[in-house]
Amino acid sequence: MSNRLAWSYSRIERFRKCQLQSFWMDYAPKEDKVKQPPKDIFEKGKKMHKCMEDSLTRGTPLPSALPVPGGQVVKLDHLQPVVDTLRSYDKIWAEHQMAFTKDLKPTGWFDDDVWCRVIWDAAGRRGPRIDLCDFKSGRPWPATDQLELFAASAFRMFPDVEEVHTYFIYMEHKKFTHETFYRSSEHHIWQKFGEQAEQIVIADETGNWEPNPSDFNCKWCPVPKSKCQYSQVEG
Repeated sequence: MSNRLAWSYSRIERFRKCQLQSFWMDYAPKEDKVKQPPKDIFEKGKKMHKCMEDSLTRGTPLPSALPVPGGQVVKLDHLQPVVDTLRSYDKIWAEHQMAFTKDLKPTGWFDDDVWCRVIWDAAGRRGPRIDLCDFKSGRPWPATDQLELFAASAFRMFPDVEEVHTYFIYMEHKKFTHETFYRSSEHHIWQKFGEQAEQIVIADETGNWEPNPSDFNCKWCPVPKSKCQYSQVEG
């Protein structure tokens, strides 16, 4: 059985937003967990990511008109140069999963000692440099610390890598965010996320998962009224 309190960036992000939502969606007993109901916006993102993965791994051309849930059609062919560049690298990865123990040694995704999980959407290596891309189907967002975690995981997996270039690529908006990291930053990044992960452990030990009600948080939260007094969802 894997560590119940293992974290990923999405779990850290949810805990920051609302600890009580984090508990019910990520850390409650399996039979009590709340799942995110299917929505067109999530299915759309999955379909777009699958196109990017197939283009990177199989050379499938990106479509100029991709039908997605919700009756929309999206263009992805403008991202073909990104895929072609990555495919020219010495080594490439797509939807690559990594897991680490608390002392930052590689481990299995579901192993007992797993502490942190990371997934790269796409990456390419050339010499001592790795380029890492995370494809976003939503609108541009100012927070970029997820890129820090990508870089730290690359440094941890490849001790001879000295430089990691990271990108958020907003697939529909023809925009991207770019940040470069060097090996000297690795310790600080792991320390930062480790401190946040420790807050999850403290919440679990004390049973104190604080709600953070707001119009925005509660509008999109799937946790029902039976589990949260601020919920807008029956059940």
